[in-house]
Amino acid sequence: MLQDYVIYADVLFLLNFVLDVFLLWATAGFLRVKAKAWRLLLAGLCGAFYGFGLVFPALAFLYSLPMVIAFSLLLIRVAFPYSGLPHMAKTAGVLYLIGFAMAGAALGGQALLSGWQSDDMVKWGVLIFSLIMAYVLARWGMGQFRRNWRKESFKIQVEIGVAGQKCSVAGLIDTGNDLCDPVSGRPAIIAEYDALRPLLPYGLCRIIEAQGGDDPTKVMMLCRNENWRKRLRLVPFSSIGNSNGLLLAFKPDKVVVHAQQKIETAQVVVCLYHKKIGRNSGCRAIINPAILSAPEASIPESSRLSS
Repeated sequence: MLQDYVIYADVLFLLNFVLDVFLLWATAGFLRVKAKAWRLLLAGLCGAFYGFGLVFPALAFLYSLPMVIAFSLLLIRVAFPYSGLPHMAKTAGVLYLIGFAMAGAALGGQALLSGWQSDDMVKWGVLIFSLIMAYVLARWGMGQFRRNWRKESFKIQVEIGVAGQKCSVAGLIDTGNDLCDPVSGRPAIIAEYDALRPLLPYGLCRIIEAQGGDDPTKVMMLCRNENWRKRLRLVPFSSIGNSNGLLLAFKPDKVVVHAQQKIETAQVVVCLYHKKIGRNSGCRAIINPAILSAPEASIPESSRLSS
């Protein structure tokens, strides 16, 4: 005997909407990609309409494997800015990974709650298990991967612009680097002085080299270039054998980080380091990972400062 099923259209639509928004949000969190709320909601609506189409037998052709893959790519395109096919493929892989994990959590929740008499309780429990899995992956998934990836995965190119000049250096994202400007709270980039020397005015370079990097406070006192005096900062740091160190830093006009997405910001300070950072890695800068997740800032047109 065939059994009749009652499908509540509003519940089906809302359920698909919530799951799709959480899935896309978790994907963004896992990859540490900035995603605008309106884009996630719009993609969730698209996914909800797509899932709702299952109730219409005439639309069955839309749910073949190629069509499902094509639609998932469409959702990614709606939810996130386009950054090239490789990045889209990576995002799709993470989307499926989290989707499978959420499905596994749902099955586990269903088995755990199978003894309950209320079907509604089981259904809501399954939904909650899925959302918890999405949250866990969004919050901690990428952090666990980053602890185990090779250091080459953290290498990025950083372009620093100041006073009409710019230079590009290879940088290493260091998850243990939380160095910030104590006044503004801006995350810091530590870069080799020799790599950034072309950006600095000649008079300031002479003062820095005369002090040998040992007394950054004296460098600030001796600097006579008024424009550069406004840029200079002192950033305290602690390391083995030096618990009260100071680094001379400056505020750049613009920093462009070429990571998974191109990040352009001025909300950074650049610290000068007088030794080699990576003798074998080829990296000449250490990047605070907060720069990658900080909100992008509008960059005012930099003034042409005299050097």
